[in-house]
Order: sequence, then C-alpha cells, then structure tokens
Amino acid sequence: MKILVLAPCSKIMSNKQIHNLTCKDLDSSEKIDYHLKTSSLKINARELFLGAVNISLVAAIDQLRQFFDVSYYIVSSGFGLLKEHDRIPPYDCSFMEMNEKEIIARAEMLGIPRQFKDILAIEQPELLFLALNKHYLTALGNWEEMINCATIAYTPSSSKFVISLPEEYLPQKETMHLPGFPVHNTVSYRGDLLLITKRYLANSKDPEKTLRELLKNPDELRYILNSIRQHGL
Repeated sequence: MKILVLAPCSKIMSNKQIHNLTCKDLDSSEKIDYHLKTSSLKINARELFLGAVNISLVAAIDQLRQFFDVSYYIVSSGFGLLKEHDRIPPYDCSFMEMNEKEIIARAEMLGIPRQFKDILAIEQPELLFLALNKHYLTALGNWEEMINCATIAYTPSSSKFVISLPEEYLPQKETMHLPGFPVHNTVSYRGDLLLITKRYLANSKDPEKTLRELLKNPDELRYILNSIRQHGL
C-alpha cells in the first residue's frame, strides 16, 4: 500500500544561523536557485525541521515503512515542495506569518500547487496524509480537486475522498497524562496520529488489510484513535 505524507516546514530548525535567509531573499526562482547553488550550509529537509509535527512524523514514517511504501514531502515556505532528502539552507520564512492572499501569491511563485499535482501523479498514493494546518493547505491550491484517493486532512471537506479530523479534535488536556506517546501540544497531534496508528496496526496480523478497513469506516478510525489516546495501547 502506497502512503504519501505531507508535513509543513517549521520555524524550529537544526543549525539555525544568526542571519538566515528571509522571505525577501527567496522571493523569486532566480534568487532561490542562487542560494541553493552558493550556500555553504545545506541540510536534508527531514533533518532540518525540528518542529513537534516534524519530529513525530519522521518517527512514525520510519516505523510505518516496516509495513508500507511511504513517501514523505515537506511543504516549505522557502523552497516549495521538498522530498525528505532534498538539501536546503536554513531560512526564516513561514506561511504562518502571511495572510491568505500572500500565501497564495508566494505558493504560486514557488510552484507548490503544480508540484503537488505532479507528485500525486508520480506517487499515485492509496492514502494521502496531510499533516497541514489551514495556512499550508492554502499553499497547495485547490487540493480537494486534485486528490483521488483516501485522504486524511485536518479541515472540514465536502470531498468524498477526505476523512476530516479538525485540529482541535483532541484537546490538549486529554493528552497530557498519557504514557508512552510523544505528547507535545495540540498542534503535534497532527504528527502523533501516524505514530499512534502504526502502534495499532502493529498488533494486526495483516496491517494493510486492517488499515484499508479503517479507511472505509472513518467513525471507527476516529474512535480507535481517541481510545488509544485516552487509555494507551
């Protein structure tokens, strides 16, 4: 089973420098190409971003690869859609600090909507996991019109393919006491979901069959995730 995971970039980065590249330094394809060629410090994307979501997702993906074919991409407000091993310099630019109009303009400049459409065509996932908040979902463009597979997203959606889990689905107060799980805050639940799911699937004799059955019944998936969170596994 092919799974495609998209995560946001993070303000928390490894090897962050005093004078990181800014949005202005990266406001054209020419400037981006220049800095990619000339920067003395470039780091793999999966190692560069150290936000709670990113840390949880990397841990989950590494474990899920025991059972599934998982591809991991990062929506970067500095450099566009990145493969996990793409090497880029640290930067200080975030869609979280932009309004909708600014996000759309920058995402178009970076080519993110086109890249997303191309990645879907290349990867042909059976499950798409969008661990993105509304700012980064906006950067994908009309993503609901592009998808044609089961998709977990943290936003309401009328698409028949989307299993919606709102960001506030699990309040922070319900997670703080749970042993054995990487609890950071409500935001990191987007990252913890995959790890929790993996732990549930690990107890199954046929993880792929179990996952497919869960995806056919979103209410059961939500119930299981909440039960695992409340009672452990």
